[in-house]
Amino acid sequence: MNYVIGILAGVVWGGLGALLNNLLLKKTVAGGNTQRVFAVFLTRTVLDVAFLAVIVLARHLLPFSYEMALVGTAGTLGLSSTWLAFRHAAGEPKKKDDKTEE
Repeated sequence: MNYVIGILAGVVWGGLGALLNNLLLKKTVAGGNTQRVFAVFLTRTVLDVAFLAVIVLARHLLPFSYEMALVGTAGTLGLSSTWLAFRHAAGEPKKKDDKTEE
């Protein structure tokens, strides 16, 4: 049970990191500044490492398996980055209300 709680805590922590990363990227892309995209990807990598480092540094304070929390965090951060890349490459889905009149 200790492992399951560690994984769930890691997924929640990684989800917060992924949310922060995705908001940062969306804000940059929406601004139309394509030259800053490389800097944003570098910043996202630093944020990912920081989220993982917090778990490692707080390992003696955590009441669950910090190894499993690392696995959950890394998995969530990795999957969210992959999902965001595929979603961005496919383009934003059109809403049903946006119909072209002919």
